[in-house]
Amino acid sequence: MFLDGKDFKTIWELAHDWVDADPEKTDINAVSPELKDAIHRLMLASFNAEISIRTKDYVIFDKGYYLNTIFDNSHFRKFKQCLKQDKFDKAYLDSLYVKRNEVLDWCTNIIYLEPPPCWALVNASEKSLTHNENCNLQTEKDRTDKLQQRNAAYKRHQPIDNLKKECIHFWLQHQNYSNNQAARKFYESLPTGKQKLLASSNADKTLSKAISEYKNREKLAAENKLPRWLTNFNPENPQM
Repeated sequence: MFLDGKDFKTIWELAHDWVDADPEKTDINAVSPELKDAIHRLMLASFNAEISIRTKDYVIFDKGYYLNTIFDNSHFRKFKQCLKQDKFDKAYLDSLYVKRNEVLDWCTNIIYLEPPPCWALVNASEKSLTHNENCNLQTEKDRTDKLQQRNAAYKRHQPIDNLKKECIHFWLQHQNYSNNQAARKFYESLPTGKQKLLASSNADKTLSKAISEYKNREKLAAENKLPRWLTNFNPENPQM
């Protein structure tokens, strides 16, 4: 069936991939804040017709299909239970499919977030590898796979890394704040689109840690523990 191909994923599958979680291990009564946000984001997008959504039999919330609207009320109730009451029905969410090209367009043009890693785009120029004519095809494939994995990981974390840098610029203007105060006030000042890059439950912790890492960057560099986002980042001395 075409839904089993690489161009379709269920909401349950895609949300887990987005937050690097195992779809088989999630306890529906203890869904993490990050996973909850990912599931809700996809459901709202489909309900608002930003991306299409379908079961194995038909497209739902599509008013162009008169007969299908008969079943929409049932889906509406289930969506409401999930969105407003945080009731996560694994079997149901694993029966709702979204399409790759629509999700990519939605991420790029509407929500401005990096797409789930399984569908992440890799720039063609970043795929280039130094060719060694003595390498066999399998070795080249392994190297390409590893490069693509690194690119995907970098793209996945780059928006948050950029947010950490913005937080440092904010802290430099408010050094009278504690790390936690600066992190909280910076997060509260962000537009909604950027706030969604971090789960509200751990945003303060993530940003406060970033400030601490920046303050201790020389020590971390000496110990070879400097985070990648701090490499060549010198807002106090941009000439360096």
